[in-house]
Amino acid sequence: SSVIWNGINEPIQTENNKINTFRNQIGINDNTVLITLVGRINRWKGQKLLVNTAEMLINKYKDKIHFLIIGSTPPGQDFFKEELLSLISNLKINKYFSVLDFHKNIDLIWTSSDIAVVPSTEPEPFGYVAIEAMSHKKPVIAANHGGLKEIVIHNKTGFLFNPNDEKDFSSYLEKLINNKDKRKEFGLSGKNRFCENFTTNKFISEFEKLYIEC
Repeated sequence: SSVIWNGINEPIQTENNKINTFRNQIGINDNTVLITLVGRINRWKGQKLLVNTAEMLINKYKDKIHFLIIGSTPPGQDFFKEELLSLISNLKINKYFSVLDFHKNIDLIWTSSDIAVVPSTEPEPFGYVAIEAMSHKKPVIAANHGGLKEIVIHNKTGFLFNPNDEKDFSSYLEKLINNKDKRKEFGLSGKNRFCENFTTNKFISEFEKLYIEC
């Protein structure tokens, strides 16, 4: 068998004024580290894991960090979002979270973010979100199972944490919250890896190569 990784188009550049406007809309400034999870709100994408992990960090970092969850629920399963919002409220950390429905301009979301997280509690078949974030030079902290293990290179383009382990997840978040240079370093490495392996052109060329060899 042969493995050909999925690919996506190069991202569209976002103007700084739009980035500033978006960050202002969710109540943060340039000095706030924005930690973003993009994905359907369901049982296994890890939104609740992120919330519980965030509580461990908020008392220490307070207004230095903010968490952004982008996503909608599957049709007829609004209770997933209701449970998520209830958990955030019960932990009294509402001011540190923004929960928005799917956003058409995903390039704006990633450009405005500082750290991407993919804390899926079950193995991802692939992990489009990770390569989207890498295409925007964002470091990725992801659960160490499923397709994410093939995308994120630990300690080079981001970190891989033990699945469902809030303490381990938290420790890696702290490493990037406290180190802007490391975020930039991982982001550049991730962008290079994206360009080499996960573009649409690479996806097409790998298929062409396989057809010719067969």
